[in-house]
Amino acid sequence: MSEEQNDQYLIYSDVFSSIQDKTKCGEFFKNSIQFFILLNEKRADINLVDDDDGDPDLCRPERIDLTLVHRNETNVSECGYQLWNGALLLCDYILTNKWRFSNKTIFELGAGIGLCSLIASRLASKMICTDHDTDLLDVVRQNIELNDAVCRKECIEIQNFDWKQFNSNEINDRIEIILAADGRENEIVSRILLFYFTR
Repeated sequence: MSEEQNDQYLIYSDVFSSIQDKTKCGEFFKNSIQFFILLNEKRADINLVDDDDGDPDLCRPERIDLTLVHRNETNVSECGYQLWNGALLLCDYILTNKWRFSNKTIFELGAGIGLCSLIASRLASKMICTDHDTDLLDVVRQNIELNDAVCRKECIEIQNFDWKQFNSNEINDRIEIILAADGRENEIVSRILLFYFTR
């Protein structure tokens, strides 16, 4: 099979493919990504005051800058090496609903490059980051090290977890939240979630 024919079986990243500032590291890329934490709660303890110019002195959103190691293209079996839009949406949800994730024990199924676990670790009491691909878990470790100023790596536990070998004893009663950013169409993920919600 020619190289052109083989390319049709590759999946290209829809998150980072158009970004110009890419750093190539062997077969991986390194890109920056930002999130903003907005003040979305009404707070009685905030008194608006004027700054020196007479303008209201408002709290500004906190900006989170992350650097992620990932691939821009993969075959289907290695799609976890890319960053997907579902992970971005889940991170936005976590940051917008911080109270739901604060001081919780969180278990992420199929963490991929680990972005959701990085973001959730800022709030969780314990973040269990799992994937079945041990090489991909090395990428997660690398992303944790690159972002140690942003995440709370002391609360992150990285585990190899093969969904196909799911044993109900592996998900214990202390887990309060299960994350699965891009796994809803996966029958095995659906079975795990169904088990978890019906016990």
